[in-house]
Amino acid sequence: EDWGVVALLHDFDYERWPEPPAHTQEGAKILRDRGVDEEIVQAILSHAEWNEVPRDTPLKKALFAVDELSGFITAVAY
Repeated sequence: EDWGVVALLHDFDYERWPEPPAHTQEGAKILRDRGVDEEIVQAILSHAEWNEVPRDTPLKKALFAVDELSGFITAVAY
């Protein structure tokens, strides 16, 4: 369930804050304010290199690996 939540939420702030470092950091603030588990917040932060969050769990590694791939697949689908 956590993996699905991270997958769905990891770029939810991108449209409003597309530039680093606001993208991911502003979203993390929103998630924390809403009581989202810190493990999920850290996983989302880890997909952006500028946050310097270690990718030390399978969830963080997977999100980083598929983030660009999912954009490519979407582009091909369009």
